[in-house]
Amino acid sequence: ILQLMKIIKSSSLAPVMLKSLLLRYSSSLNLQLFHAVLLVKLEFGDLICDERDEDMLNKRIMMMGGHPSLPSHRAALLVQWFTQINNCSWISFSLDISTQHDGSKQEYSPLLLHVFDTQELCWYKLQALSHIQKSDVSFGHQYLERYLAALQKPVLYGITGSTSQLFYRTMVMCSSHTDLRDEIQKAAVDVLIAHPQ
Repeated sequence: ILQLMKIIKSSSLAPVMLKSLLLRYSSSLNLQLFHAVLLVKLEFGDLICDERDEDMLNKRIMMMGGHPSLPSHRAALLVQWFTQINNCSWISFSLDISTQHDGSKQEYSPLLLHVFDTQELCWYKLQALSHIQKSDVSFGHQYLERYLAALQKPVLYGITGSTSQLFYRTMVMCSSHTDLRDEIQKAAVDVLIAHPQ
């Protein structure tokens, strides 16, 4: 694929000829192939992808990041790709969100924390939710507040190490969100009262 990209860039061939590869490889669980798809999107942008294709790629990254059969380090990489792609203003990904009957956004469900997620994967998912909260305040706030409370419980019981690190990192990350400041201050006070040393 990289060789084809070089040939297309140096000749007068239309990049749209790579679109069939883009659509075929975007459904793969092979991260190397999916990374090649993202490189093609990055290199040719609107010449190869319309909004529908970009939306499909974005949803696919999220779905793969929450896939239970992927090892956690691969899922963490995919969640990082999702966050980075959506943080970059020079890559225009749009995400069409449909709402379920209970009011939750089903497209975000792969980014929600699960029981068997590692600490690293939890951190990257929390970063993605923090990013989503900037554009969809009600959804992001709801889950970040819930996860902050869940991460606080082990720290209140005196558990240290990676669990408390994740809790403090999440507090610092969420402090940039003005609507979560009260919850963060309350969580910090509760921990200080429980463990004054």
